[in-house]
Amino acid sequence: MKTLLSVLLSVFVICTSSKCKEDPKLTGSVEMNLKARFNEQPFVLNKIYDYNGKKIRFSKLSFFVSDIYGGEFNKIAVPVSLISFKDNDDSTIAAKGLNITVNDIEIGNKTQFGMGIGVSSTLNSKKPKDYPSSNPLSEATDYWDPWNSYTFSKLEGKIDKDGDGTFETGITLHTGSNEVFQNIRFEKSFSVAENQKTPLSFELNINKLIDGIDLVTINSTQQIGDLPIMKKFTGNFITALTIK
Repeated sequence: MKTLLSVLLSVFVICTSSKCKEDPKLTGSVEMNLKARFNEQPFVLNKIYDYNGKKIRFSKLSFFVSDIYGGEFNKIAVPVSLISFKDNDDSTIAAKGLNITVNDIEIGNKTQFGMGIGVSSTLNSKKPKDYPSSNPLSEATDYWDPWNSYTFSKLEGKIDKDGDGTFETGITLHTGSNEVFQNIRFEKSFSVAENQKTPLSFELNINKLIDGIDLVTINSTQQIGDLPIMKKFTGNFITALTIK
């Protein structure tokens, strides 16, 4: 009995040592490069484009992405990030695209990459005051109390509706609420190595993003009754956002 007890005690001591503990998962990173285009040109703020026979210019495009993962959905690498094209004020900058680093992805070969457009319901159940200043969800201007929700995306600009050279018609296409959250999964083979960044390129086609939405007649979607339009807009990301 003493011999058996001694053996069991020895095993317990060994298994509580660092050698018997589960090895930490080795991780690497993915660097997302996202370029936006309109009419096959780099998407530049305040540049005049042709839109359904009218002139249009955009002053803002931003949207939240959350639950970003590489490989398996149950291994979320980035809870939430804000993508903003606020610096796209010339074609050179726009052509380079935005870079977003996604850390803590387990090393190995992957076959898919995914994210949600908007703020996932768990995160959306809180308010800006609940987040530290380092979190993009701490910004009060991105939360709208009547929705009890973050504003998932913002597309703003103006249209020259009557062709007289004056951009008199405003565009305010905002989305929010859990009903319009949109998951997107990309089928893509790539490898993640320890302590290295794996580049992945994405393109956002603005023409496809606004497909089926008449921007000429929309002044604001800041009403709950505009839910179909908001769903249409976020749903368009499925075809508008592609991986290269």
